[in-house]
Amino acid sequence: MDDNDSQKQLAIPIAGSVTRTEADAHRDWARLLINLKDENMSPTAKARKAISPTASSKVILPAMKIISAQAKKHGWDNRTSPSAWA
Repeated sequence: MDDNDSQKQLAIPIAGSVTRTEADAHRDWARLLINLKDENMSPTAKARKAISPTASSKVILPAMKIISAQAKKHGWDNRTSPSAWA
């Protein structure tokens, strides 16, 4: 499985578990960051400029909750018996 498949496996549960309002907020936030990526400025300036919309958006906490639940599921809940006792 390549990195792209891994990203899709994480993105699908996130997309499926958010409300319409949260999905709209994620889309708007992603568009801001994509537009910022295409601007002609240094990577440091882009990073500084990305902090404000990321910090003020309401997408980070819900996404982190979903990501942590998925990480727990894949890293802990779905372990095989031998790996659980290792």
